[in-house]
Amino acid sequence: MIKRKANGFDRSSVCYWDFEELIDSSHLIGGGLNGAELATFLPLEKEHIVLCTKEYLKSVRKFHQPQVNPGAKFIEKVVKKITFILLETEAFSRFGCKRVNATVDTLLPK
Repeated sequence: MIKRKANGFDRSSVCYWDFEELIDSSHLIGGGLNGAELATFLPLEKEHIVLCTKEYLKSVRKFHQPQVNPGAKFIEKVVKKITFILLETEAFSRFGCKRVNATVDTLLPK
């Protein structure tokens, strides 16, 4: 995915067929993956963590305009608390959005 992105590949256009060869070859492996159903996913980048944070603020914490209240600086503070790993030139969230809710709740007590 990193190589594709570097070549201008748009992440939002990814579909099953982009992974078909990888998925089919994994079924040839004897053992654990043989005959297994695989769920493919793409690692989340900073922009996705921002979206997860906004969604949590809207749906659970009932902030109708999270960019305004609690604000963009707060959202950035949440993102900075999330662990990212560097793969080649791209940073990806280590745990996806799993820690966003707890981070928001820690930084913004109810």
